[in-house]
Amino acid sequence: MALGGTAFLVVILSRIGLVGLLASFFVIAASLGLVVPNAPTLALTNTRTAGSASALIGVLQFSIGAVAAPLVRIGGTTTAIPMATVVAAFGIATLVTFIVFYINRAYEHSDQCRSVR
Repeated sequence: MALGGTAFLVVILSRIGLVGLLASFFVIAASLGLVVPNAPTLALTNTRTAGSASALIGVLQFSIGAVAAPLVRIGGTTTAIPMATVVAAFGIATLVTFIVFYINRAYEHSDQCRSVR
């Protein structure tokens, strides 16, 4: 998502054209096609907290949509630059969130596994 959003912003700013735009949209759509079905599935695998996880996912989806739409509108309606900027920003925010919560957690888990041995 971060790569596709950043590519979308670069294509819009450099005015590459339709081919570049379609390529960046393909990357965005492909990443969403992988993430959107799998993330809720993984979040809902723990049956004890499945209801809370489902509620949190729904609230986050609607909240992010409620924040993104006005941000694009504030940027203006004459070009696609505001939309591309918001898509790139949220894609990068997704990558940062993954790094902070998953990679650091996996690193701490591997340290705990080494200390048990």
